[in-house]
Amino acid sequence: MKQNNIKKKQNSSITTQIEVGNCFREGAIWLNRQGKILAANDAFLTMGEYSPMIRSNLTIFDIDPHISKFGWQRFWQTFNKRNTFLQRTEWLDKRGQIFPVEVHWRLLKIEQQEICCAVIENLFAS
Repeated sequence: MKQNNIKKKQNSSITTQIEVGNCFREGAIWLNRQGKILAANDAFLTMGEYSPMIRSNLTIFDIDPHISKFGWQRFWQTFNKRNTFLQRTEWLDKRGQIFPVEVHWRLLKIEQQEICCAVIENLFAS
């Protein structure tokens, strides 16, 4: 019973983070250690022309053509040393078109769970 209460508390804390992210003008995504996108705000969906239904199947490897699974593991090692950093790179929209982005990465520790939050600015749209 206690384990279920902890799980509910974790989920509500993550949900709160995501609800706040929906207020952002910039795109925002939340990812786990495996690179799976746990959630995305509406601005991210619009930026990448993704439908709300597809976001639950996306990974970082689907949207960032420059990162491999090995690279993502190294990324998390860096993250454990620095909780935040800025990156300019290119991402893919749902049609496979590349667009330049600036990504503000932040490691969040929510109820003993590590989650990566990325706030994304589409540099092409600027």
